[in-house]
Amino acid sequence: MPKEIFHIAVARKVFGEKLPHSFYLATTVPDMFFYQPFPLFQRAGSLLHRLEGCAFDLTRYFHELPQFLGYVVEGMLFHLCTDALWHRHIEAASRYLAVQPYGSLDRLPYRLRLVFWHRYLESVIQSFFLEQEDVQSICTWLNKCNIDEIFCKDVTSILYVLTGLKISHASLYWGIKLHKHVLLIIHRLPHIRPEKSHLLPAYLLPLVALVPPDSKEAKRFVKTTSHASLALLFRQDFYHATVKHLRSLFSYIHSEPPALSHQYLSPAT
Repeated sequence: MPKEIFHIAVARKVFGEKLPHSFYLATTVPDMFFYQPFPLFQRAGSLLHRLEGCAFDLTRYFHELPQFLGYVVEGMLFHLCTDALWHRHIEAASRYLAVQPYGSLDRLPYRLRLVFWHRYLESVIQSFFLEQEDVQSICTWLNKCNIDEIFCKDVTSILYVLTGLKISHASLYWGIKLHKHVLLIIHRLPHIRPEKSHLLPAYLLPLVALVPPDSKEAKRFVKTTSHASLALLFRQDFYHATVKHLRSLFSYIHSEPPALSHQYLSPAT
């Protein structure tokens, strides 16, 4: 889950902070569905992420969407494009780590070990590339964000176009709100190293992986790993190349931003 902070940070690096708040919040929406108890949410998350490989052809969706939904759909697709650039390397590294001996992790089925390492690596990526001040700045911004009914209706419309699923506005409202608060709580919890995982029951480990390490611990983890896919994930030139690629893909937002009929979201006063 800390990866949502990373998604916002990458969006800020590409666009600055000049776009409507709805765009930045929408970059967190696709992952939100994986952590909710509401019906259809898990399926919605899976169907959205199947678009990773084809999300680069953004225009294929726009003829089906009202123009005023522009910034919300752009934020969601920005998330999927970012995932498409990072996920294949994260998944390769997860497959490598899932067969290494790591305490209580050995007791997990292989599938859950993959889940653990996928989440853990995304947590480390956040802490490795982002300064703590930037993380706190985003958390403060997120804490002040109003989640209004219009934003939830827009996400509902987009979900129906992209996945064919009909999810109620109320479920989305409470799902996004719950996700926001859990995300903020996670950033206050103590981090546990994988090699210390024997201190916890195995069933808690995929959740523990969501708690980001501090910068020092992230750098220690990176320094002790040697696999090629892991080395690539933490190279500064790879990070900057992905930002450059995203800036190129979404350059039209600077020159011809999607029309808005109103301001979707603004920080709470």
